Amino acid sequence: MNAQFTVTAAESERPAEAVATLKGTRSKAVLAVILVLLGLGGLAQQLVDLWALWTNDALRSFGLLLPLAAISLGATQFKSGDWNGQGSWWGFAAMAVAVALAINSAIHTPHFNFLFGGHLLPLHLLPAGALLWLYFAGAVLLFGGRPALHRHRFPLILLLFVNPVPHAFTTLADLPLQAIGAQTARAFAQWLAVPVNGDELKLMFSPQLGMFVAPGCDGLRGAVALGYLALIVGHLKRMRPAPWTLFVVGAVLLAYVFNLLRLCGVILYYWLALRVPVISGSGAEVDYAIGGVLFFCAALFLFGIPRLLQPQVGS
Repeated sequence: MNAQFTVTAAESERPAEAVATLKGTRSKAVLAVILVLLGLGGLAQQLVDLWALWTNDALRSFGLLLPLAAISLGATQFKSGDWNGQGSWWGFAAMAVAVALAINSAIHTPHFNFLFGGHLLPLHLLPAGALLWLYFAGAVLLFGGRPALHRHRFPLILLLFVNPVPHAFTTLADLPLQAIGAQTARAFAQWLAVPVNGDELKLMFSPQLGMFVAPGCDGLRGAVALGYLALIVGHLKRMRPAPWTLFVVGAVLLAYVFNLLRLCGVILYYWLALRVPVISGSGAEVDYAIGGVLFFCAALFLFGIPRLLQPQVGS
């Protein structure tokens, strides 16, 4: 009888111990987050520059979503064991190196220029994404050790792309993509007998009916968004490296194809507006609507592809 009572009492103490352990884990996690945020002060200049980049450059504004995605994915992979003394002081060394490099980079930006394809392209040797990756990888290693670092490797990789499109890439790709879009739009317009030359073509929907293929019509923004979306979807669906790579490349190509379809849709609207003048004042809205619908369809298609590739249960 006494033995049975002793076992029952011990079992009744286990929930209390679990609650105490959980509270201790939360306290350590909160302390770690506070220390990491304080240490980010050493990367203040890089964070200010990134904010300016995201808020002033429409093409690179997508980079703001990548840290948020990294935080969300890291939170889903968090385990209480990450804070139970498995950390390594090498993580603190990595954080210190990241801060030192960030301060030095803020004073003197290390870069060099190289000639490629007839263009003089600048190459930043210490981009903000690399410094953020080193800092937060060190933080994970410091508090969680190698198991946590391995488990959070993909969210950390996303930090490398806080500048989602390097300037060198846009310098090389922007004009060729604009040329492809313009040629496609012109060919489709000529097929519909829509005027594309001289005084018959006014500026894009203002002040009168008309259109032209602007630099923003090169499809690069859609390609960036779908490419990174495919990267994240492939991770969530646990795709193998080879199919994952093809999936991302296919998403980028799909974005370019849909951008050409968007241009053709705008040309079709222009053809219709010449015959129905009452709708001629809504060109910009129609352009945004066509682009939004096509992007939504492309995103749904991307989410459906991994499911089709997975083997059916019971097959």
